[in-house]
Amino acid sequence: MILTGGLSALRRLGLCTWLVVAADCRLAGLLGDAERAAVRGLLPNAAPWTQEVHLAVGEQLPALLTRWNTEPPAIRYVLACLAALYPQHGQQIVEDVAAMATEYAGRRLGSTCNSPKHSCVPTTRAR
Repeated sequence: MILTGGLSALRRLGLCTWLVVAADCRLAGLLGDAERAAVRGLLPNAAPWTQEVHLAVGEQLPALLTRWNTEPPAIRYVLACLAALYPQHGQQIVEDVAAMATEYAGRRLGSTCNSPKHSCVPTTRAR
């Protein structure tokens, strides 16, 4: 759905944000189990499903990153966050992320979301 471009930027932003949340469940699970594991002298464990989700999102990431140049800044920001969870894929956009950081230094993310070129917010409300 995200890759076809058939969804609005706002919907793509929401879906990409949920992918970050889903992909990060594994790390959150490990941190959540760290104290219990330390008390028992064990390594922390995350729920088994979290690894499956992390792998599934990672499989889709290369295709998502191919849209980098066509996505609005807010979505590129979320894609950069997602890529940070997968260093092997994130390496391919390091220069792009650095360029975006320079371009938008000192600006709030939302200030770039409503430009005519890159709208992430609907301009009219459905009734």
